[in-house]
Amino acid sequence: MNSWFIASVSPMALLLAGLLSTAGMILLYGCWQRKVHPIWHWVAWATIALSILPWQQALGFDRGVAVAPLWLVLVAFLLIAGGAS
Repeated sequence: MNSWFIASVSPMALLLAGLLSTAGMILLYGCWQRKVHPIWHWVAWATIALSILPWQQALGFDRGVAVAPLWLVLVAFLLIAGGAS
């Protein structure tokens, strides 16, 4: 990465993307742990899908699409490994 890329990253969009992705993954984890109404599954997936837009705004189209699933994997790993309930 060069300095041009670092200067072009939008910190607010990056923060929003991380928060939306994390919230969606926490919702999915909660749906997995407890029997909930199916609407919550839709809300969780919609939140994750919506988080793609700020990822793309923060990092660009191709990097945003590539980094978003990596973030989700990291959050899922931390939730499962940490024994969140």
